[in-house]
Amino acid sequence: MYQLGESVAQDFERAVFVFQRGCEGGLPEACTNLAFMYETGSGVTQDPARAFGLYQAACEGGEMLACRGVLMGGQWGTEVGERFSKSGQIGDTETGVALSEAIIELPDLGIRVISDVFGRFELAGLPAGRHALRAESAGYEMVFGELEVPGDPDFLVLLTRVEVEDPLALGRVTGRVTEEGADQGLSDVEITVLGETQVRTISTGRGRFNLTDLEPGLAEIRFTRLGYAPRTAALIVRPGRAVELFASMSTDPIELDPIEVTVRSSFLERNGFYERADLGWGDQYTRRNLDAINPGVLSDVVRRTGGLRVVRNNTGNTVAVSARRDSFSGGGCVLPVYVDGLRVYNPDLDQYSPETIDAMEIYQGIGTPLRYSMLNPCGVVLIWTR
Repeated sequence: MYQLGESVAQDFERAVFVFQRGCEGGLPEACTNLAFMYETGSGVTQDPARAFGLYQAACEGGEMLACRGVLMGGQWGTEVGERFSKSGQIGDTETGVALSEAIIELPDLGIRVISDVFGRFELAGLPAGRHALRAESAGYEMVFGELEVPGDPDFLVLLTRVEVEDPLALGRVTGRVTEEGADQGLSDVEITVLGETQVRTISTGRGRFNLTDLEPGLAEIRFTRLGYAPRTAALIVRPGRAVELFASMSTDPIELDPIEVTVRSSFLERNGFYERADLGWGDQYTRRNLDAINPGVLSDVVRRTGGLRVVRNNTGNTVAVSARRDSFSGGGCVLPVYVDGLRVYNPDLDQYSPETIDAMEIYQGIGTPLRYSMLNPCGVVLIWTR
């Protein structure tokens, strides 16, 4: 909508930003749109090489419009000849049964498609001429041939079944990841086999990787690394065999969100303060909270807690009393006080200066942590000093 000015003011730079985020998130159509912006110089400096890399990544992700961009990659700025489309179907040589999830590739044109459940596939944006064709499917021999364009708009590809000792034997994929336009291996690339059971590995310092224990059949493998455009490749995993895969990745600078650093007390961490705070039970006060409240005495913090009142007991000490009735005395239930994990008997809340407190916790009733509720079901006051 920002690119076309539909329902919003036309804003190429904003469109580029949104396409960039979508492309980083693995959406081939977003990469295609971003490539178009680089191709035409809309909202960014015109960069045909960058556009070609994005088109190529989106094409490998199954975006046919991007595959057309790849075909025209070397011809920007020149007159592009007429393009043609062809429809195909792939099946078993003996039975004629359609083969789904087969890969059909025109390697010279950078086109790779996958057949649907009926064995059908579409090849679009083809230049006139004779083009090398390669097709493969799990459990079948790979076939090589030539495709004449324009020729007959429909054609058939037949594969011969291969006899294997164990058709269910697990296979593996080995290969190398390099930087686009260079033979330099990329380390720390995350390589993931997409599917219900995801298999992952990380490339070595030379860009090498090894994926093992893969189910035979079509596999989609995704390559991701910070600062590079994600890539996805489809291949056929052979039962009991290794398949080699070589991939290249183009640089893709991204704007990172700011990093927020929070320094937490290791003492409070060890004593479970942050874990209890994450549960959302009770009332927790950090040093920052106490500074914001700026209490004159510590009992002022207790007064902010609903269901409690502050009174003086018969010894003159300030205590927190719950509205809940004490089952022994029948009166208000006095909350016990723990300081740095140790119980204080006959406590006086106001004997502790707020300036010396690092954190404070107040719990009531069923929200009281089990460790403390076993001794007093009314609740508890936990004080952690600096």
